[in-house]
Amino acid sequence: MKNIIKSLLFVLLSFGFFACDPQDNDDHNLGEIIPITDDQVSYTKVVSDKSPNVFTFTNTTESKTPYSILWDFGNNSTSKNKSATASYPYAGEYTVTLTIYTADGGTAQKSEVLVIKEDDPSLLASKAFVDLTGGMEKPEGTTWVIDQFNNYTAEVAAATGFGITGHMGLGPLNSYGQEWWGAAANAKAGWSLYSSKFTFIQDGLKLNIANEGVGYGRFATYKQGGYTLIDQQAEDAVFKYAGGDYTFAIEESGEYPVLTLSGNAFLGYYCGTQDYEIIYQTGDVLALRTANPTEGQDWVLVYCREELNIGKRPAVKALSEDFEGQELSVAFSPADLGERTGVASNYLAYDALNSSQKAFAYEKAEGKVGNLSYVTPDYTFDLKKQNKVRMQVLISTATVNAGLEAKVVVKLQDSMASDPAATEANKEITLSTGDLDKWVAVEFDFSDSAAVESFDKIVIQFGGEGDQKGIFYFDNFQLIEK
Repeated sequence: MKNIIKSLLFVLLSFGFFACDPQDNDDHNLGEIIPITDDQVSYTKVVSDKSPNVFTFTNTTESKTPYSILWDFGNNSTSKNKSATASYPYAGEYTVTLTIYTADGGTAQKSEVLVIKEDDPSLLASKAFVDLTGGMEKPEGTTWVIDQFNNYTAEVAAATGFGITGHMGLGPLNSYGQEWWGAAANAKAGWSLYSSKFTFIQDGLKLNIANEGVGYGRFATYKQGGYTLIDQQAEDAVFKYAGGDYTFAIEESGEYPVLTLSGNAFLGYYCGTQDYEIIYQTGDVLALRTANPTEGQDWVLVYCREELNIGKRPAVKALSEDFEGQELSVAFSPADLGERTGVASNYLAYDALNSSQKAFAYEKAEGKVGNLSYVTPDYTFDLKKQNKVRMQVLISTATVNAGLEAKVVVKLQDSMASDPAATEANKEITLSTGDLDKWVAVEFDFSDSAAVESFDKIVIQFGGEGDQKGIFYFDNFQLIEK
């Protein structure tokens, strides 16, 4: 029985090796593993027509024992493919190593010292290098940060055609998208992720990573980088990482340029590798895909130049809605409200205060405290100049008799805060019984919050904390100048 189990285990291990990096030789030995020795390891090397400093290496090792391979080209780039191209912009000596890994844990290697006699600056003149570093004319390099506010996510999604919705996110392996999750603007404000800076310098292919001494990544892969764990937060790992000085390489022979970092460097969120495919790149925006085979994931991260990482700024913009048009200029989003919530007929259209044909119906769901909210697309409220919210409300006696309060609350919040409710300014109005069954004009004065420049979200709540179901109406919403 033990022999049967061992045989099955070997077959599974062998299949894993074929799946990882299949070789051309299909005459494999599925019985006893025959060790591969160093003298069996072989490869070819072909110089490129475009430059004597560019080579294509191809593994030619023959063995009936299944194996996987790893190239180390001595220029900070690696590959697990049978054939791979390596570039050497600078003169010098580079050690190229091909390592063979067998299912029993055995290894074999072949190395050679590659002598590059002269620099080839043309290898650094490609778009990938120049966009990343600023080129040789920018000796200080270019500093990149995570696109914290999702200013460029839509640009990346449109250009690539991939489902990318946030500055970081994940999807199925080889999807190049974020089908499973994409980070909202400032979604990781509780981390120090957004303070990390990545400066790429073309001269010497240098990379400096500056952070606050803490790194973040996948809990399933953090050990691959040799980091010391500080904390586990669900599937995320928090570990010690002080950044520092590294080097980098870019290989441009594939569909996308591959950016490889030296040592255990990573760009903000570690997924088990130092290899990143550049799926979109300009001098301002950088989108990288990195594979996490351990968990069957693709991670896509979006970066921008440091000086472009700007959040919303205060602005005075007209904000009003009468709910009469086909498209709403202020499109409120419901949360935990009843199915009747939405634009509805004004059943008191004969009222002297409000004779419009339509209004907004707000149905409080049973047992829930819901709300309506609106978030500005690209600015925050300038409460020094616009600080009064006006609307007309209609509350029926029947709704109050059902156990709900004749109350309307308006809140201003910072939608990008990790806890928007912790930053809110609240105003509420309670109507008297004499104000029921008719349209009433109400005003919420936020002038005492004029110094706050981060509010970009308006929240409206009716009915208080009661568990009962009931319907309210409001109309002619405005944020007006003081």
